[in-house]
Amino acid sequence: MGTDSVVFPSQAHQILSTLLHLLGCSILSFCLARRICYKPITIAKFCTMAIFLDSWLFVFSGGLVVNGVGMSFNDASCLSGVYLCIVFYALSKIFIYVFLSEKVRAHAKGEGFLFGI
Repeated sequence: MGTDSVVFPSQAHQILSTLLHLLGCSILSFCLARRICYKPITIAKFCTMAIFLDSWLFVFSGGLVVNGVGMSFNDASCLSGVYLCIVFYALSKIFIYVFLSEKVRAHAKGEGFLFGI
């Protein structure tokens, strides 16, 4: 029993979905590679790299579940897809919150913050 007819209306949609997942992984890999440096790393840079890595893992695992296993194959694969979305979304929000908190803390150290500049 193939899952392609259940998940995708046509083979063209399946090919498009696969190409978008591969393109997303490629773009996120490029962005992550540009952020990697061998200098001392700050919290803000760590959070930026963690957000890119989290996004890459989300796109890769989502593509694996959708195009590899199939979301309609059984209840466990559907449930794993839902949990993947929730976990990676929550992680990205945590990293964004830490990033923004660090930026506010760094800005608060300056005198301009006290005067509203």
